[in-house]
Amino acid sequence: TAEQTSRLNADDGSAAKELTAWKQRVRGAWDHLRVRAVETDSSVADLGAARTVDAEVELGSLSVDDIAVQLVHGIVGQNDELEHTEVVTMEPIEGSGHSMRFRGEFRCGQAGRYGFTVRVVPAHPFLTSPVELGRIAWA
Repeated sequence: TAEQTSRLNADDGSAAKELTAWKQRVRGAWDHLRVRAVETDSSVADLGAARTVDAEVELGSLSVDDIAVQLVHGIVGQNDELEHTEVVTMEPIEGSGHSMRFRGEFRCGQAGRYGFTVRVVPAHPFLTSPVELGRIAWA
């Protein structure tokens, strides 16, 4: 925390001012961001098999640098919720303008019902946490 504070306050607080402006811009644009589609192979996966997932994200006025697209996967519980999840950051692979396709991969590490979802969170080097702004877009 002390190190983060020092970085934000350096150069007369220029990093803190930049972060504040970035937060305002992202908050104002977040409602136009959407996960438009999620695609994967629908066949039954063997234990340990790799799964590739693609997600198309409509960015609105945000850029790829403003967000992190995450693949959240884990065992499906009794109430269809994901349990014991792991998070994989998806990589941008193609797109233009306000739409971008991202790709991530995970392995089915346990037997039984296994599931995944995609979420988008704000991303900035000076954020304490990706949920700091209270903004998440789910697939």
